[in-house]
Amino acid sequence: MVFSNFFDSVASRETASGNSEDATRSPANDDANQKSSSRKKKKKKKNGPESKTEDPDASAKKTFQSPVKDQQSAAHKNGNDGKQDRKRRRHNSDQRGDNRKFQRRSRPSPEALELSRQLMDLSRRKKMIEALDLYWNETNNHLRDAHHACIVVDCCARCGDISKGRAVLEAIPPDHVT
Repeated sequence: MVFSNFFDSVASRETASGNSEDATRSPANDDANQKSSSRKKKKKKKNGPESKTEDPDASAKKTFQSPVKDQQSAAHKNGNDGKQDRKRRRHNSDQRGDNRKFQRRSRPSPEALELSRQLMDLSRRKKMIEALDLYWNETNNHLRDAHHACIVVDCCARCGDISKGRAVLEAIPPDHVT
């Protein structure tokens, strides 16, 4: 209140001296004018009987419907279950079981690691016949897996005999392939 009276008195002095344009352009005067106009608007809103005489059907027309709900219902009608359902399907229990089994896989035994090392050494030196003999050896039956088969196939490819590598791959049982 005090500041608005001060600015009003300053504005009246400037208009008396002939600087009416400066008085209307000053930021302080603009703030005072905005405050007084906002007070007038508030009074008009309180006394406005026009808002009470609106059409009663207009309130029914103005009911708010969420666009998200509309999209969800449209998605269900079209067969698209929405993002959340897709996420649920992606992580269903069968897949989780497979993932757990894969994550729980234990580290290979020292014997299996030694067999891998020997097969890789033979593959580097391109000794296919020795690698095949070591791979098919009866003492390595319990150690043999798909990783060892891949090493032997690599050795066969380096030596130029793909048919023997293919025979090794076909001999792998499907439950050993991950």
